[in-house]
Amino acid sequence: MLKKELLILSGESSGELYGALLAKEILRRWPDAEIWGIGGERMEESGVRILGRPGHAFGLIEAIGAIKNIRSNFNAVVSHIREKRPQLIVLIDYPDFNIRIGEIAKKQGIKVLYYVSPQVWAWRKKRRFKIRDISDYIALILPFEEGLYREIGARAEFVGHPVMEEIEEIETLLSQGSTAGHRKMAKDLIGITGEKPVISLLPGSRPSELKRLLPLLEETVKKLKEQDIGKAEFLLPVAPNLPGPFKEEIQEMSGLGVRVLPPFMESFSRASSSVLSLMASNLAIAASGTAVLQAGLLGIPTIVIYKLSNLTYLLGRLLVDVRYISIPNIILNKELFPELLQKRANSDNIIMYLKRFINDSEFNRSVKDELREMRELFSGKAPSKRVAEIAGELAGW
Repeated sequence: MLKKELLILSGESSGELYGALLAKEILRRWPDAEIWGIGGERMEESGVRILGRPGHAFGLIEAIGAIKNIRSNFNAVVSHIREKRPQLIVLIDYPDFNIRIGEIAKKQGIKVLYYVSPQVWAWRKKRRFKIRDISDYIALILPFEEGLYREIGARAEFVGHPVMEEIEEIETLLSQGSTAGHRKMAKDLIGITGEKPVISLLPGSRPSELKRLLPLLEETVKKLKEQDIGKAEFLLPVAPNLPGPFKEEIQEMSGLGVRVLPPFMESFSRASSSVLSLMASNLAIAASGTAVLQAGLLGIPTIVIYKLSNLTYLLGRLLVDVRYISIPNIILNKELFPELLQKRANSDNIIMYLKRFINDSEFNRSVKDELREMRELFSGKAPSKRVAEIAGELAGW
């Protein structure tokens, strides 16, 4: 009997969610499958045998400190491919690492499923040809990506977004045995009482993000405490695989009255605290990335913030060909969520937009109406189930 073995390679925390959900579904269908991979605690808890941990670099300057970790992971994966010869390798985003692995796998005659395409629509568009060439199938999580790959003859499919899958799963759990709304249930789980506004603070998970955005959020909260809006409840969910040096710094935020939440709510099926935090919130301030899409799908008006090193930002301006940086704005082709980058990402601008969301009810309502339309693009799909089906077909199971 053929031994079922595959690799799932996720280089960062956001991709680890997708890998964990996929591993869980694969093992549900094929309990005898053996899954190895690059990932963190969430993938490990889903049954993946870990070869290496995710890196935390972003941008050209920040990547220098992560080279040792990346090289170690790369060597571990290559050795595993040559020794174990799995039937399939699932690559999740992380292009500079995963494309090289895909090339090696193809030379070894191993099937490759690329799940979560790099953002070829934003920059280095020609990479889609390389991804097509190394992949037996490409599973896409954004609706507009499918056409980009189909037009070059790739086997590609929009399968839905795992973030929506996680949200729908948590909403289903919250609805069981209760007629209360999701927001009320989420507030009860977190322990929030009363009707004061709730604001989620989501500074990201990479060291470069935390280094630049945590002080900004701290300054913003301090200024808000001096104003009426300071009576709000502030939530700060901690990202999984948080680098050690930032744990104490985040805990210090609690001294400002910020409620710090662990990565998962142990009392509630280990649900993601970032999703529950957003469900409980009226507004959010978030680093550009997965959290902004979570907020958009949950209908939470959000102020998007981001800071890079000056060199990385200048190079990005030359290379990146998009008007917006956050997925909701890109999908809707308008700046629905304010985007504050570099020097514009300051406490005064954040507070200005917060006040607009709070005081302009018509504007707030129009934002939520557009977010509901966006959510319909993702609702009702089951990406992990579909990708597991594709994985099984490619692996010959």
